[in-house]
Amino acid sequence: MPEPAAPPSPAPDTAVRVTGAGVLAFAVELAMLTLLAVAGARLGGGAAVSVLLAVVLVLAAALPWGRWLAPRASRRLARTPRIAAKVVLFAATGVLVAVSGLVVAAMVFVVIAAASLAWSRD
Repeated sequence: MPEPAAPPSPAPDTAVRVTGAGVLAFAVELAMLTLLAVAGARLGGGAAVSVLLAVVLVLAAALPWGRWLAPRASRRLARTPRIAAKVVLFAATGVLVAVSGLVVAAMVFVVIAAASLAWSRD
């Protein structure tokens, strides 16, 4: 009689712990990219320049974020330079959004981004 098959081995624990601070941090990151696209679209002269500027601004933030700042980045910066880089990106986003004419949105973004950085354990 054949032997019974061994029970399947449990999957490795790859679950990500979701916290309120993590959700807020992710929302701030998405808001940053969205606001950069909006600012780029508003600051561009014509349609083509607006689209190009929106794409360039989003990529200018998303590429370094994914490379050095994201939680699963392969070359993640140490804590202090990582926080400094986030502060620079958030402040630059606030300035660009304000210059594009959305001053209240810029202020709200900067306050929420600062609160997110203060709350996170990053």
